[in-house]
Amino acid sequence: MSESKNSWNSDFWNLLNKLRGKIEVDSLKNYILTLVFLRHISDNKNTNTGLNITIPADCDFQSILKLCYEERTSIGNEINKRLNSIARENPIFDGVINFIDFNSASVLGKDHDSDIILGNIILLIEDYSNRHASSDNTRNTIWVDTFEHVNQSFIENSVKYSAGTATPNEIGILIAKLIGFKKDNSVKSIYDPVCGTGSLLFSVFKEGGDDVTIYGETRIPENIFVAKLTFLFHGITDYNLENRDVLNFPSFLDVSMDKSNHIQTQLKKFDYVVSNPPFNVHNWSTDPHSDMFDRWNSTTGIPPTNSGDFAFLLHIVKSLKENGVAACVVSNGVLFRGGSERNIRKYLLESGFIKGIIGLPAKLLYGTGIPSSIIILENKPDFKRDSIFIIDASKEYLSERFINKLMPENINHIADVWENGKEENEFSRIVPYSEIAENDFNFNLPRYLTTIDDFEVPEGSTLVELSNVLTSVPRVRTDNESGKLVKISDLLNDSFLYTIAIDSLAEDIVSRVFNKLTAPALLISKRFNKLKPSFIDASLDYPVFISPDIDAFTINNDIVDLSYLIQQLSSDYVTKQVDSFSLGTVMPNLRKQDFMRIKVVIPRFDTQGSLILQRALTEGARIQSDKGKIETFQLQATIDTLLKERMNDFQWKLHDIRNGELLNLKGQIVTLEMFADANPELFNNIVDQDSNDTVHSSIKDIYTSVQKLAVILSDLYDTSENASIKENIDVLVFIKEFCDNQLKSNGNLFEIDCTDIDKIKIDFDIKELIISVYKKDLQRVFTNIFDNAIKHGGFKGSNQVNKIKMALSLDSKEEMVTIAVLNNGKPSKINAMDYFADGGKAGSTSNSGKGGHIVKVLTERNNGKVFQNNYAIDEANGYTFEVGVEFKYKLSYEL
Repeated sequence: MSESKNSWNSDFWNLLNKLRGKIEVDSLKNYILTLVFLRHISDNKNTNTGLNITIPADCDFQSILKLCYEERTSIGNEINKRLNSIARENPIFDGVINFIDFNSASVLGKDHDSDIILGNIILLIEDYSNRHASSDNTRNTIWVDTFEHVNQSFIENSVKYSAGTATPNEIGILIAKLIGFKKDNSVKSIYDPVCGTGSLLFSVFKEGGDDVTIYGETRIPENIFVAKLTFLFHGITDYNLENRDVLNFPSFLDVSMDKSNHIQTQLKKFDYVVSNPPFNVHNWSTDPHSDMFDRWNSTTGIPPTNSGDFAFLLHIVKSLKENGVAACVVSNGVLFRGGSERNIRKYLLESGFIKGIIGLPAKLLYGTGIPSSIIILENKPDFKRDSIFIIDASKEYLSERFINKLMPENINHIADVWENGKEENEFSRIVPYSEIAENDFNFNLPRYLTTIDDFEVPEGSTLVELSNVLTSVPRVRTDNESGKLVKISDLLNDSFLYTIAIDSLAEDIVSRVFNKLTAPALLISKRFNKLKPSFIDASLDYPVFISPDIDAFTINNDIVDLSYLIQQLSSDYVTKQVDSFSLGTVMPNLRKQDFMRIKVVIPRFDTQGSLILQRALTEGARIQSDKGKIETFQLQATIDTLLKERMNDFQWKLHDIRNGELLNLKGQIVTLEMFADANPELFNNIVDQDSNDTVHSSIKDIYTSVQKLAVILSDLYDTSENASIKENIDVLVFIKEFCDNQLKSNGNLFEIDCTDIDKIKIDFDIKELIISVYKKDLQRVFTNIFDNAIKHGGFKGSNQVNKIKMALSLDSKEEMVTIAVLNNGKPSKINAMDYFADGGKAGSTSNSGKGGHIVKVLTERNNGKVFQNNYAIDEANGYTFEVGVEFKYKLSYEL
């Protein structure tokens, strides 16, 4: 970041702190942008900015600055007069420079408050100019840079911005490359039907030259204002931006007369269409079954009323000229949701409109953390397409704090693969229509890119789809029964101990959504990408009722042995296939028909028993080897002693051994291994003639055993009696209640931003997020974090409005929830090691230094992780200090 941007950042955040409480921060944006634009045209009215500017006398920025110096009242009214005069002289500015009411009492307050707020903004701009706009060349660029920086800051930090309002510049650059929008001598038109603040249009426009006409529309007037400002700042006036509802009342139409002299009205056609529409718009049409422009009908399929995603796609297709190209950002649900959306995917595919799909990383878009994709569309009626090109670029990103970003190397890699049609293993592929049709027009990318071709099938075995060895058990639902319930949590995860004991199941009144099972069956979880294959010996005398998230199957015992099949279902190559077939991110779901397509290795039936025995013996030998290594390190006596202690002490001791003694032991073994690597002649002596083990390989084996011992201790820790009293806590409810209590007990000492709670609920469509912890421990963890912020953040006696943000994020693959507590207190130089150390101090005002250590101990006691970060004042939206925890989560819909 340049020195001038750093300076603006610092001044900008100081201004926001000063005005907090006087005005809603989001409301400041339009006032700042307008005044920065006024300064820009005032400083550059006689330079080549691409605009022919006429500024009437006493209407430039200096005249407004003079009002501040003279301490005039009703500044807002005076600014309005000057801006309206400029708009009259420059029609291109009308509705832009005078869009905002600088005399709005509802936003700025009464005269005195309004004058203070506007005066602060004007003086900030003047001070910034005095320090950095020292030459004509600087003045020509500095306000353009400032506009982009202010706009970007509000987009990144405001909860008002949804995924479709603004689009990161990197996505625009990528889209320009994907649709071939580049600088040449051709005259072309580009259109965004949901242009928001114009960011995507502008990003793509920059890549394609000057001879381009821009079209865009959006429902929100404020977004049109920002979009027009964006283009005017860059000297671009050839734009057509309208404030309309594109799905019901599109703006851009072509009117003509047919042969019978009847007026025909059609949608205007464009060379290029780009769009990042809002996801899952509900009630998008007053009458979805009737469209005067015939964008959706019985042939195309009619989008569902609860999601407008395909309405936008069908509008885009209808807006393309012949040979036109489009790119649309969509949520990944668009690729696989069923019902009418499946029919529209079929239409778009078979009509040849879809050229390809590029999967993007999660946390890339503003306002949402969910992963998305870009669908590339073409209108080439004479081109007979029989395949599409897909790219899974979900891992092409750099992670920065709470977001992911596409870097230039990521963009270039994706573009190169796309432009040259390169097929890269599990990254890109040409997929024939026939294969997509076999998958019922499901476009979920992993199912076409995941391969087990490199898996070697043992001699005498074959890869067989599960549909050839399993038969689905019909669902039987009953009313008003009570019985033994099988939930996902009751399924087992052990390839040897897989039989569920019916006596161990809870008995309760059965909900109608449960299915009655009266015969032995293989049970499979449809959720979480974990099959948890289990067997239940149900019968007419001993029926059970299974959750709707569990599928039941009978096995063809003439082909496969139950024990052998469960071992295969627990293998890595099957897990890889499960991941490719699963739908969704936070709550992945495996459909029964997709599960039946998974392939497993099936040897001759008469050899399966010996293979099971062989694996059992291998596992047994490994366990015996681990026991021998435990005895070598004389840790068994320690474990035996611990088992005799009280359960509470037992938990803590296990925790200390796992994270203390074993951690130190692993460090010593690593040091020894490094020394062995550096001196092979000393460590390559064979110590076991039968196995040819050397001293060096034995060291590696010992390290592996210690690692396994740590896992064993973790399991003991998790299954101790005290562990069983952990509570299932909805962390979203807990955090909200905790923050409310903090505000009650601390008065007006600080503000707390808990908006991430609702954001996560909306983004991931979840009602509850469950973690299994000791509630008292969780209470103490966050109480200590808040107490540290209050004591050491300089909150007391501070003139600024002190802020705390509860930042939440989910990692669905690892099933981890991250809860970070950020504050805007005084910056700290303490590092994570010192903060969490026993006796670590947060600063000169610290007391015992135990707070951070308590946070660490209590979090790890509950199998969580901790982290801590420091930020410069302009680096993390004004927040300077962050402490966070991570826990495994589970979702409450396990019925």
